[in-house]
Amino acid sequence: MENVRGLIVGQRSNYFNSLVAEFQNLGYRVNWQILNAADYGVPQRRLRLFLVGMQKTNFIFPEPTHGKDTGLSHVAAKDILPKEQIGESNAAKVTYAKKPDLRPSPYHGQLFNGGGRPINLNEPSPTILASAGGNKTHFIDKLNLVPSYHSHLLNGGAPKIGVLPGARRLTVEESAIIQTFPKDIIFNRATHKSIHSNWQCSPSTHGIDFGRTDFKAN
Repeated sequence: MENVRGLIVGQRSNYFNSLVAEFQNLGYRVNWQILNAADYGVPQRRLRLFLVGMQKTNFIFPEPTHGKDTGLSHVAAKDILPKEQIGESNAAKVTYAKKPDLRPSPYHGQLFNGGGRPINLNEPSPTILASAGGNKTHFIDKLNLVPSYHSHLLNGGAPKIGVLPGARRLTVEESAIIQTFPKDIIFNRATHKSIHSNWQCSPSTHGIDFGRTDFKAN
């Protein structure tokens, strides 16, 4: 089972614990863990809860392949995104937020309109939202203006008004690449919901790592 990590937080944890108990009562050995897709070669920070039940053996979660103490750096967005835009442009403009929500990193918080965040191309992308589309789509800061604007705000500067120059939001095809779909995949744009359901699933590369996992008996 795969779900958001919020399932084990607050009152939701009661449901999760009851689910684990139900599987155990049916004779399953249950193991669960929160994993970050970026630690397995996915160019995206995506924390997800995984639960696996086996009847005769315990499931051993795969060790991270990328990041700290692995010998391999996380895959950065720039390592996988094409240098030139592919796919139909997202028409939603990136405008300055009237009331910015500042965080220590210029790539976190909410400095601009909508749920889409600026992508630091030297790091894995933020999580591609299931609701991505329009101004909820992450964007590329082609002129690298986000860090200086963040500093401007931290130093007490007033929020700016208007459109962020040089910013463009990801296309459907580029979001799919960050989700590790093949670059030649074709989406049926006539079915809007079918496209966005692909952003809700775990990246396909992450699934490959699970498929290669060995099982270990107690």
